[in-house]
Amino acid sequence: MDIYPARELPMEGVTSEWLLSKMDNENKNIVSKEDLIATMLKSDAPIIVTIGAGDIGEMVGAIKIALNEKNI
Repeated sequence: MDIYPARELPMEGVTSEWLLSKMDNENKNIVSKEDLIATMLKSDAPIIVTIGAGDIGEMVGAIKIALNEKNI
């Protein structure tokens, strides 16, 4: 997802795309907030890790419900 500054100014050149380019993993991608749950549900990954700050925390409940329903 996109990177947004909180109380600090944006760091020039630090973007989601830049950060993703630093990861050595073939199964990486950038998704929008709107597509996050659908993308997670399509995944066959045995483990899904979410890390974030700001308003992304508001999605935790919906993510949990969606993943629990998938595993029923």
